[in-house]
Amino acid sequence: MPLSLDDLLAQPANQGSFVGTSGTATLPTATGAASTVLIVCNNKSANGTVATPANFTRDSPAPTGTNVLQVFRRSNVPGGTTSWTLGGLTTAGMVNWVVYEVAPDKLDDAFPVDAVVSALTVSTSGFAASTGTAPESTTYDGLVVAAWGGYNSSIQQPTFSGHTNGLVEQNEVAQTSGSESLTLSVAMRTTQQLISYTSTATSATGLQVGNPAAGLILVYTAKNAHRSAQLELTHGFEAITTDGLANGPAGFAYVASTTGDVTVTATNHRPGGERCLRVAATAGIANVVSQSVSLAAFAVKAAVLRLPFRFEGSLPAADTEVHAVIPGTGTGTVTIRYRSATQKLGLQIGTGTEQLSDQTVTAGTWLAVDLRLVGTTTAYAVDWSVDYGDNVLVAQTPASFTASAALASYTLRSGWSANSTATVLYDDQVCSATAGHYPLDDYQIRMVKVDPAGTITINGNATNFNVFTNNATLAAFTSAAAIAALDEYPPTIGGSADGLTQIAATEYAEIPMETIDLAGVGIPRGVKMCAPGWTGAGTGTNNIGFRCWDGTTETVLFATATPGFDNTSSRWVCAQVRVVWDEAKLAGLAFRFGFTTDANPDPGIHAIYGEVAVQMAKSVPVFGGGAALRVAQLSDPQSGGIRALHAYTPAGQTATLTYEVNGTPTTVNVPAGSNPLIEVIDAPDMPTVNRIELIPGG
Repeated sequence: MPLSLDDLLAQPANQGSFVGTSGTATLPTATGAASTVLIVCNNKSANGTVATPANFTRDSPAPTGTNVLQVFRRSNVPGGTTSWTLGGLTTAGMVNWVVYEVAPDKLDDAFPVDAVVSALTVSTSGFAASTGTAPESTTYDGLVVAAWGGYNSSIQQPTFSGHTNGLVEQNEVAQTSGSESLTLSVAMRTTQQLISYTSTATSATGLQVGNPAAGLILVYTAKNAHRSAQLELTHGFEAITTDGLANGPAGFAYVASTTGDVTVTATNHRPGGERCLRVAATAGIANVVSQSVSLAAFAVKAAVLRLPFRFEGSLPAADTEVHAVIPGTGTGTVTIRYRSATQKLGLQIGTGTEQLSDQTVTAGTWLAVDLRLVGTTTAYAVDWSVDYGDNVLVAQTPASFTASAALASYTLRSGWSANSTATVLYDDQVCSATAGHYPLDDYQIRMVKVDPAGTITINGNATNFNVFTNNATLAAFTSAAAIAALDEYPPTIGGSADGLTQIAATEYAEIPMETIDLAGVGIPRGVKMCAPGWTGAGTGTNNIGFRCWDGTTETVLFATATPGFDNTSSRWVCAQVRVVWDEAKLAGLAFRFGFTTDANPDPGIHAIYGEVAVQMAKSVPVFGGGAALRVAQLSDPQSGGIRALHAYTPAGQTATLTYEVNGTPTTVNVPAGSNPLIEVIDAPDMPTVNRIELIPGG
């Protein structure tokens, strides 16, 4: 249920002030059990900083500047509480506070903070104060909280009004002590949008120029809210060749014993793709290790992964490691193993207690493990679920371990690091760093190539680009010739190689990618660029750059640097495009190649590909069942938007399907024996579709 300010609070907010080194924030009525309490306060930093109250968490940025503004939260508050101490000041000073009791089951208790501005902002005007801009929210159902603190070195108290971007002031509290004044303003709104929030408030009385106002903004997420899924790393193994696994900077490097075998294969891959990774060994070591994923930008340090794999041929005869999530520093590796004695999966953190899956696994079936490792402190915890091959996630017993360091980054290892005899396929790996995205659920990674009907454009002088053939012969650039040289799959490496090269200057070529039709099937959540490189002679000491264009925004993927390309082997640049994707952005997908400041020898590419991570829509019954008339909807697991309707009719029975999108009705005749008729809607969110009905008869 979307949040509403009308039913959000369990009781009216309370506000107050005090002067001293400590004081009390209160509610008029005792809290109910399991509610959430928010305390917003401000003070003048010359008196110190209000300490985080006992059992609370500070959700706002670190206190800085001369006007200290903070937001404290406590989830699952015991019932019967009415007051909390605000202390910690070094000298007596003015403190303003507002207390809100949020009703139970309104906010996500485990991961309530969705987005928060990185630092307190200060006003640059004597009358207006901004909160700054928070990162783009990831929740489709959230509460936006903004706060301002204003100071005057006179008895004239600042007042705030005109809060922008839909924020409505809920409370304003002010006080004067001696010749000084301090004011706190708190504004809120609810949201169902994925946008970056900011707000500006205006003070009619003016603000102290030498001691400016402070502002902040944050977004809380609702309990059971749908989330977006910006992906930090994906691996579909669709574009890259086996040779590219070993030759970086590909995003992969593998270690194999003399009996180990790590290849990219077109056999038995998951649906929607063309290839998968095959890891095999006979009493040997074989694995691949991913790029590192940094968690520096995330308040909650979490690794959230979807890991499909398949035991090929037969189950291993002995215990075999399947996956490992490896912290960048310290202990706390999460290891997933096949346990031969039980034919189950085991998950263990470090040397902690291993938890076994609740069911046995089978060979020749694509399984998947969804997991969430939270390591904000050294108290590591993993939630995990298993899809045994029927596209149903079954929650497992969580695991825990006390690690040696908080989780700052991690890598993913697929395969085993001790001698084993096994053959395992891996595909469609998806990684997020947002704790609330767990479980990621079903994804397919699909490849897109250069658009054969598109036009490659040069930003700058086209004479600074050439098309090469036969691994050496250069010719003048034309779009048609460049597309013909970049369109093969897999790429041709060696004496007959062709492609596109930059021979001078800092221009770039914009290469449009083909469009894939996901209507009524799934939603694009991530894109990864994969490009095999070339240089005109030997190993290049030149530099080159890669960027992504989504029709609106350019993202740097590989800053101009030396990639280590040569003209004899398959060396790759692979990079994740870290943005939130949708169909419109995917339709505008293009990669930009060039930006060199050192084109000697000439740097180039044999081909360029995109791997698109598609979250599959979920089938949900709407009404009806069995052999009777019925309708099911394919829903976006994140937004709840209906992507398509499936209408079923028995033999000899026609029907009329009617649905409304934003109040506009559409009627479709459903033939008898439809199993099903598929009507693509691609509604962006749940409220867009107003009515669905299926009436017997045509």
